[in-house]
Amino acid sequence: MPGFGAGRSKTPPPLSLLAKAGNPVTPNLPLCSSHRHRLGLLDRPVKPGDDNGLGIMKRIAIALGLLLLTRGAAQAQAEFEPTSAERATIAACLERTAGEPELKQMSDCIGLIADPCPDAPGANTFTIVACHTREQKIWDGYLNDRYGEAQSRLKDQPGAAAALKEAQRTWIQFRDAKCDYWEKLYEGGTFASVAAGDCMRVETGRRALEMHAIAGDLDH
Repeated sequence: MPGFGAGRSKTPPPLSLLAKAGNPVTPNLPLCSSHRHRLGLLDRPVKPGDDNGLGIMKRIAIALGLLLLTRGAAQAQAEFEPTSAERATIAACLERTAGEPELKQMSDCIGLIADPCPDAPGANTFTIVACHTREQKIWDGYLNDRYGEAQSRLKDQPGAAAALKEAQRTWIQFRDAKCDYWEKLYEGGTFASVAAGDCMRVETGRRALEMHAIAGDLDH
């Protein structure tokens, strides 16, 4: 499972989770491209076969595309938006672990929203992927903010600013390639969308906390 060694996921996915994930469903899955816009990844020339890293999330959306036949579009979309309570949960964890090592924050805070979802009453592919997406959106917001802060503090160091931008481009490519592995591992089954979504969430959370440390280090 993509969460191994990160967040609160400590054990392989139980067979019960695989069974829950076998219930096909479908949203208009958000692509969380705001960070790619900030990096200019959506503005660069497109090469043949290059999808700017959006392929995984597009394929998840396609894999879940029948959901709108069973749920209203507005209801389905709403389930992919983080609630104020979920945002507050992550914020409280970050405040509680402020000053702790990054690995401690990763262990304590990544997964607070998504990890309980497979055991929730009525859990299925849609509800689990929706949980992953909601938490990923929260971490994506933190990542955007901290990246912007870091770049602002590096305005007088153009070489370092360019290096950080390139590092972030490379990280996005790494994350997408890593999560593509989990999707391909379960290709042909609905658990592929669960595994890929879990990976995207965990990796985005990790990078958000790393970027928080990078930005904080520039204050010294």
